[in-house]
Amino acid sequence: MKFEPPVRYAVVAAILLLASASHGWTFRNVSPGMEAPDFTLRTLDGDELNLKRTLQTGPVLVVFWATWSDRSLQQMQESESLVHSLGYSAIQLVGVNVEGQNLPTEKRQQVIDWVQAHGLNAILLWDHGLSVYNEYGVISVPSSLLINQEGTVLTTINGYSSASREHLRSVIDSLLGLTKGDGECMQTVVLDGPDRNSSLHRNLGHSLLRKGFTERAIEEFKKSIEFDTTFVQAYLDLAHAFLLEGDQKEALAALNSAEAIAPDHPMILLRLGQYYEKSGDLDQAIKYLTKALVIDEELVEARLRRIKVYAHMGEISAAQADLKAVAGIAADDPRLMDAEAAVCEANGDMARATELLRKAVAATMTWE
Repeated sequence: MKFEPPVRYAVVAAILLLASASHGWTFRNVSPGMEAPDFTLRTLDGDELNLKRTLQTGPVLVVFWATWSDRSLQQMQESESLVHSLGYSAIQLVGVNVEGQNLPTEKRQQVIDWVQAHGLNAILLWDHGLSVYNEYGVISVPSSLLINQEGTVLTTINGYSSASREHLRSVIDSLLGLTKGDGECMQTVVLDGPDRNSSLHRNLGHSLLRKGFTERAIEEFKKSIEFDTTFVQAYLDLAHAFLLEGDQKEALAALNSAEAIAPDHPMILLRLGQYYEKSGDLDQAIKYLTKALVIDEELVEARLRRIKVYAHMGEISAAQADLKAVAGIAADDPRLMDAEAAVCEANGDMARATELLRKAVAATMTWE
């Protein structure tokens, strides 16, 4: 077993505390304190990059990006500047392109031309098949996560607001032990992250779930909770697995347990909103989805869900307001077309709804 000095535990724990304080779990399948799932992808130039091998030379900032996202460009440019200011050996920047599942040659060349036109110099990867996008459970674009040299996820960030920029820099400063303000190092606070055994059982549960072994996955998620009864993400995973099994009662119980631990966590509120949407309690769905958006206005999935619920309720003006808001965050997301189709259908415009659904299906072939 590798010996880790107590000081290192304190530093990592402080970073996890900082990470969870305002951003928490912003990916479906990855959260601070977990081991980052390994991946091997090809760069835009055709070379191969493996995450674990890359981590051997230092921490990695991974950004999921696309050319249609203005905020993706902003984050990539500012992240490159940040890495350059720290020295390229301090933090490595890796951008994972999630433009589409099976991009034709013409589209790939358009992406390359876009990168060259904007002068991006980071390591940029093709996520063909969107395998990494789906394994990590990316919710919106851009999304990013910082991974330390041991492979532990230190923070995850959904979107790229001014608060996100400040948060990311704070976590990086803590990781590197940089000084701030009066020249003193940032204070470290000892805090236990998710129990190691809890994380291991959760990772195993995910692996089983991907292979279709839902019942066995449920047992692993339960074991994860036994080792760490405050590991919120394990409750969310358990609820998801129960829903796959059709056990709504147990799914709601798991979600309520998560809410009791972190009542203002946007992902918990989102999952509760989804649960009530599927169960037909639309008023409760709106309540939870709205609470999630009050906390994180860039939580695209919550706004897309709320659009559909408003459409089913006949609240067309409210749905259209949400459509406008999403268009400013994820203009080319095929789910936006699907949500707009629901609004058109509720408004009696079946021709437009059909057209949008066809476009959404075609676009989805390049997403997931």
